Amino acid sequence: RDRPPVIVVTAAESPELMERAGRFGVSGYVTKPFNVAALLDLIRSVIGSPKPLPRPDTAESARSRPT
Repeated sequence: RDRPPVIVVTAAESPELMERAGRFGVSGYVTKPFNVAALLDLIRSVIGSPKPLPRPDTAESARSRPT
């Protein structure tokens, strides 16, 4: 892989915009409001993670989130 994966979080649901983003190398996208589990699934699929990523409802991840 030459470039790092890019995931877009957007409020826009325009198919044309998402098609254009794909031409610029976007690996995937989620629209707002989004489900955290769906975002984690997308991240796993984009990076090919064989093991589960930590869930955001754990105390450790809550401390690492910006306020």
